[in-house]
Amino acid sequence: MNVGEQITFNGVTFRIVEIMPFKTVTNREMVMIAYQLLDRRFTSSVAHLALERREPIQPHVEKIIDAYIQTRESVRRGPR
Repeated sequence: MNVGEQITFNGVTFRIVEIMPFKTVTNREMVMIAYQLLDRRFTSSVAHLALERREPIQPHVEKIIDAYIQTRESVRRGPR
């Protein structure tokens, strides 16, 4: 995974904005991924995903996008 990399699933694009490596108190190597979702003319705020360094990202991206699609209308509308 690299900054600027984009993964598209179900018509929504997951764009990696920043990757920050870190270690836990138990010395596990992790990465914090800052990302945005792109859906037609909508671009989400930056959100974060923490993963183990060698963990595959695709299953997490699919879960995030599925959750976004289920709540798409309220996410786009914002708080009232």
